[in-house]
Amino acid sequence: MDHFVDYTREDFTSSGRTYDVLFDMVPGSSYTACMKLLNPGGRYLAGNPRPSVMLRCLVTNRVGEKKASFAFAGETQEELLALKGMIEAGKIDSIVDRVYPMEEAALAHQRVETEARQGAVVISLD
Repeated sequence: MDHFVDYTREDFTSSGRTYDVLFDMVPGSSYTACMKLLNPGGRYLAGNPRPSVMLRCLVTNRVGEKKASFAFAGETQEELLALKGMIEAGKIDSIVDRVYPMEEAALAHQRVETEARQGAVVISLD
């Protein structure tokens, strides 16, 4: 990895940089803006994308020289146990956007749907 952008601190779409590969994990980012940042022959990968982005990836691959694809995080027992081990070993930390009481579960769901969250949305059962 040659360059990492923290989208909460930097607008990567206006930096003037272009990329051979762009791995987009930002909810709600502009597909068009990301594609404009790719060099000729560049590749775009969306992680856990919205359905509209999946469709645009498929169309992009049929026209033009840039390629686009998408992938989803795995959730097999083996992968979840590996993730658990990394968390317990302190190798990765989770980021919690907000904790909602059970009575506000509908608000928690709305927060997730807006894609404005900066981490996990948690519903407390206490």
